[in-house]
Amino acid sequence: MKVVKAILQSREMNWSDVTRGTAYFKHLGDLPIYDRYCREHGLTQLPVPAAQNDICRDDLLFEIEVDAVKQD
Repeated sequence: MKVVKAILQSREMNWSDVTRGTAYFKHLGDLPIYDRYCREHGLTQLPVPAAQNDICRDDLLFEIEVDAVKQD
C-alpha cells in the first residue's frame, strides 16, 4: 500500500484518483488485515474488490493493482 501510495503521489495523484483495482490475496484469511489498513487510512470507499489468487512472487502474500485518473 505504501508503494502504491508513493507511485500515485509521484504522479501528483492520491487514493481518491483510483478508479478501479483488484487486491489479490494468497490466503483470504489475510483479508481482515487489508480491511483494517483501509479503515485506519480512510480508504473504505476504494473501488477495489478482493480475490484469492496466485501472487506474482512466492515471497508475497498480497498484491494490489489499481487504475487511477487524475481529477481536475
